[in-house]
Amino acid sequence: MFRPPLERKTGVQLPPLRVFVSSTWLDLQPERKAVEAALQRLRADTGFAGMEYFGSRDEDTRRASLDEVDRSQVYVGIFAARYGSGITEDEYRRAREHNLPCFIYFKAESTITLDKVERDSEQTAKLDKLKAELRQAHTVAEFINPDDLATKVIGDLHRRIFDEYTLRATGLEAANPLVATPHQLRAPVNDFVGRAKEIDDLINALRTGHSAGISGISGMGGIGKTELALLVANRMRPDYTDAQLFIDMRGTGDRPLSAADALAECIRAFVGADAKLPEDVNELVKIYRNSLDGKRALILLDNAADSAQVRPLLPPPGCALLVT
Repeated sequence: MFRPPLERKTGVQLPPLRVFVSSTWLDLQPERKAVEAALQRLRADTGFAGMEYFGSRDEDTRRASLDEVDRSQVYVGIFAARYGSGITEDEYRRAREHNLPCFIYFKAESTITLDKVERDSEQTAKLDKLKAELRQAHTVAEFINPDDLATKVIGDLHRRIFDEYTLRATGLEAANPLVATPHQLRAPVNDFVGRAKEIDDLINALRTGHSAGISGISGMGGIGKTELALLVANRMRPDYTDAQLFIDMRGTGDRPLSAADALAECIRAFVGADAKLPEDVNELVKIYRNSLDGKRALILLDNAADSAQVRPLLPPPGCALLVT
């Protein structure tokens, strides 16, 4: 049995990781086979779930596939130029219902042959709408062939497995059951009549697609920077569905929040309030970026003192940072 290096060093073990691989069937069989083979090489107890194994079941394919999603810990979605029967979209929505980590991959349009392109206009419209939603909600990776896809899937899953082993082996797990708190925004209280352009400019700056969106609100105290930031952040919720964090940096007070403490607050939103974390800022930055990797998260740093306080909290691609 393959054992990851950290497991061999520490003896820390994780339960088997069951990965559900979702795609249309006729046009993406080579890609599915490449991913399945790669998963078998990743670890012996990594399970592959997909429509390949539904044939002998009595229930219909849709129900069988959704039952497999229910039993999985990770969702992998592979999309090309066919919509199919709609089961692929149902599988994705079931994974979201269960808050599964979702890794999304699009086949490069330049590599798709005409015989594998959706011909029905209604199906094409459904596919376009779904792919637009996926791009909005996730960091999407593009692949050019089955081997390229397999490499990207294994890289993403290996990072996730490594992160889980790291948490266990370094004692970062919470002593009590994990209580994640990734949705921290309150509603704004001010009336922002006449500031529509400012609001639109901030929203456009944060909507950057694959890169990290970064924007700031400056000005004298008392002009409503915090409330304006909360309004913008709340409007951005559909773009950053995995997390919306609010950190008071206390920049105008006698004791501004240190970058290390701000990083720790963000990390604990994902791993629990009782998690034991290192004190070194560089180590905290690594854990912070790992915690956000692959997520659509917005971090609002309110009342920041200066750029030195904020710089360690720059997020990875796919996330957004709003600073007042």
